Amino acid sequence: MWTDLGISNYVHIFIEPQVMYLMAESFTPTESLPAAGASTRTTMTSTYRAEVDGRAADLTVSYTVEQRNGELQLCSLDSARARNVHGWEQVHLAATVEQHQSLFGSGLYQYLVPVSYEADRGSGWETFQAVVEISLTGQYSPRRTLTQEELAAYNAVMDPAVRDESGDIVDLNIQPFSYFFSSYYENVRNLNFEEFIRYFPDSGQATEAEFEALKKLDDWPFKQVARMEDMPVPIHRHTVSSINEVLTRWGGITTSDLDTAGVCYLEEYDAYYTYTSDFNMFYFIAESGEQVGNYVYLRKSVENGNIAVLTLRLMPGTDEWQIVSHWRSGS
Repeated sequence: MWTDLGISNYVHIFIEPQVMYLMAESFTPTESLPAAGASTRTTMTSTYRAEVDGRAADLTVSYTVEQRNGELQLCSLDSARARNVHGWEQVHLAATVEQHQSLFGSGLYQYLVPVSYEADRGSGWETFQAVVEISLTGQYSPRRTLTQEELAAYNAVMDPAVRDESGDIVDLNIQPFSYFFSSYYENVRNLNFEEFIRYFPDSGQATEAEFEALKKLDDWPFKQVARMEDMPVPIHRHTVSSINEVLTRWGGITTSDLDTAGVCYLEEYDAYYTYTSDFNMFYFIAESGEQVGNYVYLRKSVENGNIAVLTLRLMPGTDEWQIVSHWRSGS
């Protein structure tokens, strides 16, 4: 499946031709037909040494390829395992392939496969993530650990607050980017739109005419309120154009790509409406990160030994990036 940015990043989609071939093989023909071409399937592995604060573990991903008409094709991502190399108290043997976060690398036959694993550095089990690259051509994407200066630059854009040199909040300067952290999702097209827009900046005050139109919507919860001035909470109007400006720049999507059914919408004003009386900010302050090809993986520790991972796609020829996913282990 092709999108505006090219082929979809879902591993289940970019291996769809192979899946369809396997489905076709499962049918029993009514007559003998010539084979379309001989094929050979092979299970292979790819290993990456993941390091955290001087500790190292080898992560091995098993996958199946098929050679068809002289060309290798990825059929499936099968399993992952971890092995303690040095520095860890313990490392769980079983690891998890985060299939829905797998991406194309620098080429059509290179795949970036995030793997989560559990390790103990002496204070209890924690979840970590690393990216294992599979290359069917032997060519691999350039990879490097982000410097503290690079992490600080990313965090400055994502931080919704203005801080002094000691890190204390001295003012609020809501960054549009931060609204993407209101929910977790394996693909930006699956973000929770209702959470995303709940504290989104207003596009001007709603009018009495809009208030009357809202009362005609089936899902408007304040039908009993006669006048807008009697509303127990303020009405916030968000034009589609203002929302799409943020979604397109930072996510490469628009409202048409999202499930917006949970938010009140008036077609005649081309706007969505929310009704919160409070205020909230969303944070993602990266503690570590790496760049693999055109993708950046930013990571931070969260509660109960879990980890949150923000995946960004660098936009070639620019200083911009777009969100691919905002994922959290244990969710």
